[in-house]
Amino acid sequence: MPSRLRGIEEKDLVSIRSWRKNRELLDMVHGLKYPTNEAMQRRWFDQKVMNGSPTTAIFAIQSDDGHIAGVCQLVEIVSIHQRGKLGIYIGSEDSRGLGLGEQALRELLRFGFDDLNLRKIWLEVTSINSPAIRLYKKVGFQTEGVLRQHYFSSGKFENVDLMSLLLEEYQRIRQLSL
Repeated sequence: MPSRLRGIEEKDLVSIRSWRKNRELLDMVHGLKYPTNEAMQRRWFDQKVMNGSPTTAIFAIQSDDGHIAGVCQLVEIVSIHQRGKLGIYIGSEDSRGLGLGEQALRELLRFGFDDLNLRKIWLEVTSINSPAIRLYKKVGFQTEGVLRQHYFSSGKFENVDLMSLLLEEYQRIRQLSL
């Protein structure tokens, strides 16, 4: 299976910025709700991608035609505690439901556990985002807790699930799939 992850390129910024106009997507991924202009998008790219830090790894999710379909990342990487926070979304509506997210998620987990030597990868997901929760559980994530009424979306407060996957769980699941 070809790699779904690649570095974000300057040409991807047009697509990423267009996805920020999708209110439903932003609500599901806890996205910035304010309008984003080209200069703001460029500043994000320069700060997070070009001048990245050892606490952040951001990737483009590549579609079959080579274009960007989404973004995934490990952020808040803390070496001493060997943990990182995962984020992922498929921004291109045409690319949703094709399995790209699962492929990218599995690649990102391999990167985090095998290359970065993490022992725990965790995430926050809005409790009403059932497709994402199903995917996370499918690859082995477990719910650690719930932040009640933690995220304001579409006029109401939503709960946020805290989920994680530990290295030994990841290794066990990976053994079963070989």
